[in-house]
Amino acid sequence: MRQTRPNNLPTTDHRPLEQYNTYALFRKNNRQMTDFDHTDIEKQLIKDFGGTPSESFGPDGMIGDEPTEVRLAKKEDRFRLNKDTHETLVENDGTYIFDDLQDNQPPKQVEADQVADELGEDWHSDRGYMHQFVSVDSFF
Repeated sequence: MRQTRPNNLPTTDHRPLEQYNTYALFRKNNRQMTDFDHTDIEKQLIKDFGGTPSESFGPDGMIGDEPTEVRLAKKEDRFRLNKDTHETLVENDGTYIFDDLQDNQPPKQVEADQVADELGEDWHSDRGYMHQFVSVDSFF
């Protein structure tokens, strides 16, 4: 695992963990779930980890020379992973940034190889693309 919190978050800090949770900050600013902009939160998380968000299809951005993908768990206890994107991340030593929006823990950056160890062989195609789920508990 590369790092467990964004670079700009101190490792010894006495603020409540809810201040590190992107969605908790969103709620604190009196915005409702209908106002929730998934893409803006993804971009901010990539920036918080020192990366550059992408505006094109594929991985959500780059951290250094490596692709990264942000996965958010809003109401479920799992993250959905796209097979094509996952394969790109594994081939290019990329990472995921996972954020469980229902907890008070900071987001975590996890190497795609480590995520691959959590996946099975069966990919689902019910949404028109191959995908698989990984449990929130696998990383938090």
